[in-house]
Amino acid sequence: MKGAENSDNLLTSAGGKFIFNLDLGYVYTIVFSKNGTITKSVLVDTKVPESYESQIFSFKFKIDLFKAPEGVEPPKEAAPPVTKLTYSDAYEDFDYDPEYSKSRKVEMEVVKQKMATEVAKQEAQKAREAEKARQDSIAQAKKEELAAEKARQDSIAQAKKEELAAERARRDSLDKVREQQKIEEAKLAAIEKAKADSVEKENARQSAVAAMIAAKEKATQDSIVAAEKIRLQAEAAEKARLQAEKDSLARVEEKAKQDSILAAKEREKQETLARNKAVQDSINTAREEARIAELARKVREKEIADSLAVVKEKERIAAAELAAVEKAKQDSLAKIEKERAAAAAADKARLKAEQDSIAQAQEKQRQEELKAAKERERLEAEAKEKAEKDSLAKATEQARLAEIERKAQEKAVADSLAKEQEKARAEEAARLAKEKEEKAKIAAAEEAARQKSNCGCTRKSSTRRVGKDCA
Repeated sequence: MKGAENSDNLLTSAGGKFIFNLDLGYVYTIVFSKNGTITKSVLVDTKVPESYESQIFSFKFKIDLFKAPEGVEPPKEAAPPVTKLTYSDAYEDFDYDPEYSKSRKVEMEVVKQKMATEVAKQEAQKAREAEKARQDSIAQAKKEELAAEKARQDSIAQAKKEELAAERARRDSLDKVREQQKIEEAKLAAIEKAKADSVEKENARQSAVAAMIAAKEKATQDSIVAAEKIRLQAEAAEKARLQAEKDSLARVEEKAKQDSILAAKEREKQETLARNKAVQDSINTAREEARIAELARKVREKEIADSLAVVKEKERIAAAELAAVEKAKQDSLAKIEKERAAAAAADKARLKAEQDSIAQAQEKQRQEELKAAKERERLEAEAKEKAEKDSLAKATEQARLAEIERKAQEKAVADSLAKEQEKARAEEAARLAKEKEEKAKIAAAEEAARQKSNCGCTRKSSTRRVGKDCA
């Protein structure tokens, strides 16, 4: 600030160093500010004697901006400049106003103590809050860990319960499968028995049919044999008749022979016809019986084929039922295995989720602890840095004050020496003046004595005049 006008704004370097130039002949207010610190100002009066206005002056100084508490207005005691720089005729350079700087130093020390107390309270409060947050986080993590452990135990218990239920269901399913297998085995045994009975009946029927066919064939053969026998008998009878007729012809007359021959021929014709008819009838009967036997054979074969088809169908149905039972068994076992795998996967997922939750809680706790440790380290570092800065500032201030005191002492010594010298000069002058006075007195005395001596000689001649002159 140049007077009441803002003349410039500057940023310090990373180390906090700064350089600026001021014009001579003005009053400047240099304001130092930083976030989180108390703002300070320095008053610089650049007015110098006219003979020094062309000279370039350089002045170095340090200023400490101590930490300010958050949310607290700076006290009014911190508003005035902490020091004043003016031209010193004694040093022919700029220097601090000692009285003002001393009084402001005392005031700023009080402000610093107040602010340090507030900052310490806030940092202690922050530390307590951070510790409370850490403890809360630890408690929450422990709570979550206990909850996770409880959930894990509950999950394990539930998993065991489900596993027991699954095992019970598996056993029940296996018992049902075994029972079903027993039923199916009984059915298969019954089917096999029925099949065996059917085969036995079919064999018996086939034997009966074979016996019937054999009987029919035997009857046919017997019929053929009987027909042949009848034919042979007829031939034998015919031969006998012929022989008898031949014998009769020998005894009968030619006419009777002829009549007999005609009759014999007629009879032979009739007998041949009858015989042929009998043979044909026998052959037709045999053929009919053979046809019936063939039909019976075909019926038997059809019945056998139908029976075999029924047996095969029953076997197919039994195989299908057995396959269905086996499939149901496999499906049940697959379902049980799938449920077991799902339960295992769920248990694995649950355990993984629990482990992840525990890991997250531990990681969160670790992060909170790291954060709290970093915060403690930061606070300790800040406190250490602040202590170092305070110590350095205090040492710097003490050094500065010591330097000021040294300069003051040197000045006092110089002033004292000057006073002593002045006093010595005054004393010397007084001594010299006294000596001169004494010398003058002595000279005057001598002159008076001399004059008196001269007056003594003159008084004899003129005492009144000399006396007047000596007065």
